Amino acid sequence: MRVLVADDSPTSRRVVQTHIERMGHEVLVAEGGDQALEMFLDRRPDLVLLDVIMPGRSGFDIAREMRQSRRHDWIPIIFLSGMIKDQDIADGIDAGGDDYLTKPVNPVVLRAKMLAMQRISDMRHQLAEANRQLAHQSNHDALTQLANRRSLDEYLSKQWSSAVRHGSRPLSLVMLDVDYFKNYNDHYGHQAGDECLVRIAETLKANLQRGEDMAARFGGEEFIVILPETPIEGAVLVGERIRNDVRDLAIPHQHTRLDVKRVTVSVGVASTVPRSTLSLEQLLGLADKSLYEAKGAGRDCVRSRVLETPDDVRT
Repeated sequence: MRVLVADDSPTSRRVVQTHIERMGHEVLVAEGGDQALEMFLDRRPDLVLLDVIMPGRSGFDIAREMRQSRRHDWIPIIFLSGMIKDQDIADGIDAGGDDYLTKPVNPVVLRAKMLAMQRISDMRHQLAEANRQLAHQSNHDALTQLANRRSLDEYLSKQWSSAVRHGSRPLSLVMLDVDYFKNYNDHYGHQAGDECLVRIAETLKANLQRGEDMAARFGGEEFIVILPETPIEGAVLVGERIRNDVRDLAIPHQHTRLDVKRVTVSVGVASTVPRSTLSLEQLLGLADKSLYEAKGAGRDCVRSRVLETPDDVRT
């Protein structure tokens, strides 16, 4: 663990630091309360050993500030003090402490309390990791690890609202569908179909050049890429690059109706400058219409449209 030791006594600090380092932990040393609070915020220790009586503010005051500053990130605090009356211990717990260690520090007792706190710290990290994994699973498609429909809807709505507030930022969508994917699944099997989708998803991720770009699985063999602050010309270039990169995967597809006997995608692009007179649903519908036109044009191609007004669509 990374342990923060705050004590105004050099001798006491040195003794406690030596014991903790012998246990194999990293020690951060603070000479007073204000320094301890600063290191607590900057260095994020796993455990705090805090002297109660220090110049200026007491350890109780510092503990309260620590708890206030990290309300949603519990870090155990053990008070160090020669005051061992029942009320002293109660005051320490009320201030946000989790345990009490009397001075002079007994190394056996210190080791026992450190082991107990380490177990709690390990459990806290395991819980945090489990929560991160759950959050990832709730926002990502299990097969492709792209954003799922729920995450896509939330992000797209956020980008639309942001662009409307700004007033001049374009927003583009690239929608694509795997050509003759049912034939592929029927002849090569669903496992091969899943592997095909995963490789296409990796191609999409490789084409995301900015942190704000997002690729998502729209449903089945259909995908979508969100390109904030990207005009139609840039979005078409992304669509063409994706189409060519999927071709270059050279995944055999003998049962396509195209001359090229490999997996290909049809791509529809839609772009607009979002404003209150338009809607996100219209932009999605236009991307879908562009995709339909790409399929009608023979597949393995890109078609695009620009949404200018609800009744005025430019190809």
